[in-house]
Amino acid sequence: MKFVTEFSVMSRPLRVGQGFNPAVMFDGAATGVWFDPADRQSLFQDAAGTIPVTAPGQPVARMTDKSGNGNHATQSTIAARPIYREDAVGRGYLEFDGIDDRLNTPTITPGTSKMQLFAGFRKLTEGGNGILCELGSGSTPRSFLVSAPTSNAANAVNYLYRPDSGLVVNTVNDNFPLDTPGVLAATCDLAVSTSTTRIDGAPVLTVSSGLTAPQFNAGVLYIGGRASATLPFSGQLFGMAIRFGSELGLKEIAGMERYLSARLGGTA
Repeated sequence: MKFVTEFSVMSRPLRVGQGFNPAVMFDGAATGVWFDPADRQSLFQDAAGTIPVTAPGQPVARMTDKSGNGNHATQSTIAARPIYREDAVGRGYLEFDGIDDRLNTPTITPGTSKMQLFAGFRKLTEGGNGILCELGSGSTPRSFLVSAPTSNAANAVNYLYRPDSGLVVNTVNDNFPLDTPGVLAATCDLAVSTSTTRIDGAPVLTVSSGLTAPQFNAGVLYIGGRASATLPFSGQLFGMAIRFGSELGLKEIAGMERYLSARLGGTA
C-alpha cells in the first residue's frame, strides 16, 4: 500500500484555516477509536463514566472513544489505572507507570483488511519491549501492535503486524529517541500485506511480507501493555486514533499528524 495523493470523499470535508477534526476520519462506515487525553471531559475516574477527571494527578478508569463507535477504554482495577497529568502550559496527557497501568476496549470488529494508526506519545524507558497498544492477545493472527521501546534497536519504536499465525512483520524505526515526544503514523493493508510508517510527518519505512490475509481479526484493543499484564508501557500518551476502513488521503493523514503534534506542543 502507498499513501494516495487524491483526497478522500467525506461528508464533513476539511476547510483551509479551520484546522483538522479527527472525527471526519470516521464518517461513513469506518470503525475504530479516537482517544484524546487533552480533552479532560473525555476522562473519568470510574469505569462507568460517572466521576469526571477534574485535576492533574487523578486516576483514569475510563477514556471516552470520540470516534462515535463507542469503543471506550476502561480499567476496573484501581492500582492499574494511568494518571492524568498536564504539562507546564496545561496540555493534558495520560501517564503510564511501566508496571501495571493499562486500559482496554470492548472487542472491535474491523471488517476490513485496511488499518490506519496515529499516536502521539513519549516513551520514558529504553531497552526491552513496552507495548503502547495491541489488537488481540499476544500472538493473535491478523492483528498488530506498537512497541515503545523495542528490543530490536535503540531510540526506536516498532510497529508490528501479523498477516497470519506464526508470521510477524516488523517495522522498526530507530529515530524515535528516549524522552522525546513524537507522532507515529502507520498504515497497513493485509490484502496486499504491506505496511508504511511515518514519524513526525516523514515517511520512514515500507515493508511487505508476501502473505496476504482477508481482513483483521476481531479483538480487544489493549493500551499500555499486553492482555497478559506483561510488557508494560512506561511513558505518556497525548492522543491516539486507530481506524479500520478505506485508505485515507494525504490531506487526512497530514491533518491527523498536525493535530497530534499540537497536542505534543508543536504547531497545528
